[in-house]
Amino acid sequence: MASVISKLNTEKFDVKQKLKYVEKYSNAVNWSNLTEISVKEIKDNLTNLIMSFDNDECAKQFDKLMLSIELSKMLNIKCDREINKLMHIGSNLINIGIPDVQNNRDEIIKITKENYIKNCDVFEIDKIREKLRFLIKYIDKTIRPSVFTTFNDYINIVERDDFKITYNDFSDYKQKVNFYLRNHLDNKVISKIRNNEVISSEEVKELQQILFNDLNSSENEFKSNYNHQSLVLLVRNTVGLSKEAIDREFSKYINENELNIEQTRFISLIKNHIMRNGVIDKRILNEQPFNNYGSILDIFDGKLDIVQLIVCIINLINRNGGYIQES
Repeated sequence: MASVISKLNTEKFDVKQKLKYVEKYSNAVNWSNLTEISVKEIKDNLTNLIMSFDNDECAKQFDKLMLSIELSKMLNIKCDREINKLMHIGSNLINIGIPDVQNNRDEIIKITKENYIKNCDVFEIDKIREKLRFLIKYIDKTIRPSVFTTFNDYINIVERDDFKITYNDFSDYKQKVNFYLRNHLDNKVISKIRNNEVISSEEVKELQQILFNDLNSSENEFKSNYNHQSLVLLVRNTVGLSKEAIDREFSKYINENELNIEQTRFISLIKNHIMRNGVIDKRILNEQPFNNYGSILDIFDGKLDIVQLIVCIINLINRNGGYIQES
């Protein structure tokens, strides 16, 4: 992946906006021992910059499978289902006599061996992905030939909940919860929390039941892991606050005031912190990096009314995120 990032055009406007992360993750060293924060940085700042002009849908599906395995290795979580799918692909590929396939026989043999996949690192997985992705299209042609019929088909669709199987692979309850929340941003209640909207107690109960049901857990298990932390605050801490929401809350202040460089940087620090963490402890405004240009009063030339407005915006964001802090 470092090679993909390094090929981004740094002259493009959107890439320039994320140059800090582009430079950081162009270095293969920074892909070793990724933390949850690192993964979030990549997801939030780099995924939208990578465009695909590849029309090979089979190759893109293979990419998705391999990148899922890579991500699981980075987070040190199980990916048994994905590995089984990969082994199945390998067993189908290995008997295809097409020269392109046979020229990569050594790599194909590797993905048929469970222990090899489990023990190799993300760099090796990615090398295999690049070598085999263009061969996947041959599986459909060989294994599933076209069938022509003259009768009407009646399709009985059976829905299967793969989600529960996926999340049962996690050994750590908090990993399950974090992974669930980040992959269900379209859930009505999670979306409202992420967009700084007020939610009702009934909506909180609704989210609790969905969460407990999908993770096959209970309220007691939740409390034993998170003590008395509210579910709303947990969601906000995990998924952060959307850029649109935080821009909306600060827009009135920014639109009505002409900010100097220090003030702009200070507000940007607050916004970036909230986008990542969902809320902000006001006490850290007196710590680095927030106080690099002086205290908040110094930065805003002693204007208490402006400082109070900023604090009110923070209080609103924190309150809607379930984080209550004394002024």
